[in-house]
Amino acid sequence: MLDKILKDRFWSHQFSFLKRRCYITGKPLRFKWGYRGRKKIWFPVLLGGNSLNDDIWLSTEEYLVLLSKGKV
Repeated sequence: MLDKILKDRFWSHQFSFLKRRCYITGKPLRFKWGYRGRKKIWFPVLLGGNSLNDDIWLSTEEYLVLLSKGKV
C-alpha cells in the first residue's frame, strides 16, 4: 500500500521552514532539508473544477533508501 501512496508524485528537494514530520519515520523536519512529494487532486464538482495539492514529506535519508529500492 505504501508503494501506491508514494508513486505518481512529483518529488523535489526542499527546505522545510514549517513544523513537518517524515511520513515514514515521524522524524521532525523543521529547518531541515527533505523531499516533498506532491500530487494534484482534482475536484470537478466540489470546488468548481479546481485542484488541491496533496503533499507528503520524507527525510533525505528515507527518500534515498526508497529510491534505491525503486519505490519512488
